[in-house]
Amino acid sequence: MIVYLLVGAEVLVEGLMDVSLIPPAWRFVHLLWIALMVDAAIAFGAVTRRNPHQVSAETLTVRAGLLDELTLPLDLVESVRRERLSIKGRGVRPVPDRPESVACNVSGTAELVVELREPVSLRLASGARFIVRRLHLAADDPAAAHRALRSALA
Repeated sequence: MIVYLLVGAEVLVEGLMDVSLIPPAWRFVHLLWIALMVDAAIAFGAVTRRNPHQVSAETLTVRAGLLDELTLPLDLVESVRRERLSIKGRGVRPVPDRPESVACNVSGTAELVVELREPVSLRLASGARFIVRRLHLAADDPAAAHRALRSALA
């Protein structure tokens, strides 16, 4: 949201500059620059957007923005708990110093841990394979996501 606000303010300032300071011969180049800046902001927003995780009666779908998506049978989920973890990177990736753990998030912070009953082999679109027993997830509202997962497990 902050990026969009900053870009909006910048477009306003650039528009005023275009009318008052930019020579007519250079206005097309300046307008092209503004369009590229808006496109870059939209692309940034799309890449960092959190697609919601989904819980159905039978499956848990975990999404890491536009990067990765995992679907697991809900029968494999043993428990869910709140735990904050910061880790570098984006998407689904192994957690250093935590065997059989992967982080599934867009930003560097995860707030939920989903424990699986047994280790599962995950294969990502990149071809990487992981043996996973713990998923560290991010959610816009961690408390609501925790409640939804717990009620689905009950």
